[in-house]
Amino acid sequence: MKAIVTWIAKANGGSMQYQIGDHLRPGDIVLMHFRPEFQDDFHAFLDAMNAQKLHTELLENWLQ
Repeated sequence: MKAIVTWIAKANGGSMQYQIGDHLRPGDIVLMHFRPEFQDDFHAFLDAMNAQKLHTELLENWLQ
């Protein structure tokens, strides 16, 4: 095993849920699933990300 990846927030049911705090922070990993409400989940994620002036990066760029 090379890495274990866990998430700190998830987009679920069209809203964001956080394990710590009430907003996204730099470096947070967000869990999302491809299910019927994905579009609502994705918009909730984009709103949360933009509210904190964050941007996305590929996880693979951070794993050795």
